[in-house]
Order: sequence, then C-alpha cells, then structure tokens
Amino acid sequence: MTEILLGTEIRAVEETASGVAIETVTDKGSEPVEGAWLAGCDGLRSVVRRAVKLPTAVAGAGLKAWRAVLPASAVPSAFDMREVTVWLGPKAHLVLYPVRKGREANVVIIGDDRVAGPADVAERWAAPARELIAATPTWTPWTLHDRSPDARLKRGRIALLGDAAHAALPSLAQGAAFAIEDAVVLARLVAEGGPAPFDAYQEARSCGWRNSR
Repeated sequence: MTEILLGTEIRAVEETASGVAIETVTDKGSEPVEGAWLAGCDGLRSVVRRAVKLPTAVAGAGLKAWRAVLPASAVPSAFDMREVTVWLGPKAHLVLYPVRKGREANVVIIGDDRVAGPADVAERWAAPARELIAATPTWTPWTLHDRSPDARLKRGRIALLGDAAHAALPSLAQGAAFAIEDAVVLARLVAEGGPAPFDAYQEARSCGWRNSR
C-alpha cells in the first residue's frame, strides 16, 4: 500500500538494527515513521543526505531563475500554448509551458545572477521573448546553487536519488531526468530481490561521476 503524507517535514533520519527510523513533523507535532529501507529524494538541501554522511554544503552557481505564471491571453501569439517552448540565448534560456489545462502559462528565465531582472537578461533577444517578459508584471527570483557530485549514493539501508544524490542545474529538465532514471533503476533492483540492491544501484548510477573525474 502506498501512502502519501502531505504537509510533512523530515527532521532526522537514522539507520537502526532492523531498518530506518525517520522523525517527521506536521502541524500536529512530531511523529516517528519506520521502514525496512529509505530512498531519499529531498532535493539539494537534503536531510536524508546527512544520514548518508556526505557533504551538504552548496555553492552559488552564478545564476538566477525568475519564475512567473500569467494568463494564456497575455502570452504573445509567437508562442504556441499547446507545446513546451525553450528559448535559448547567450548564457541564458527561457522556458514556457501551459498549466491549468492551458488557461495559464508558467514562465522561467535563467540567466546571470548579477543582472537586475528578466528584461536585462533578454535585452538583445528577439521581439517575442521581450514582449512576453514585458507582459509579465511580477517575477519571483530564485538564486541557484550547486554541489560537486559524489560517487557514493548510499549508506546501509539508505539511498539517495535526484538532487539529493547528484545536484543538477535546471537545464533541459536534466534534474528531473536524473531523478526519474534513479527511481526506475532502484525500483527494478529492489523488485528483483537481489542480495544487495543498494550496492547495485550505486554501481549503476554513480559510474558516470567516477568516469568524469
């Protein structure tokens, strides 16, 4: 049975003699959760990563993401709201895709974090991109951070997936792709019932990092 717990924060993770113990916190207070093993996919500032005894420090990437949602009616006609659009510029890019059944558009611009805002990122871009930016009244800025990859992805009964394991900057959804690939490989190895599925997972998913060093 699968249970999804909303509004739940992981505070601490500890491997025990028989499995893994997790301390979770909700608006009702602290609640312990136990299981046979744990796959942590909790992002760049992963709590689970600390339990695997890996470095947790992050560094600025020199990039910033500006995000916004606007009505589909405000999107210039050059953008097809039926598709995902990726607009590539010098050291920057823009992504637009439909949300809420096409009634709205999600827009993300990534560029140098030293510039004032999206208009400065795209000042030399073609008119449709500049028109889209001008039609967006409010942006939420997100400074991007990164971490060097590590060949170790597990410790005992605890494994790491996605950005918790190997952080990726948001280029062509590579972070999401890594997480999905990790999950597929780990699920297959666990389902096969081999003697050491986490060891096999680490071997399968970390070889690229070792070969790139």
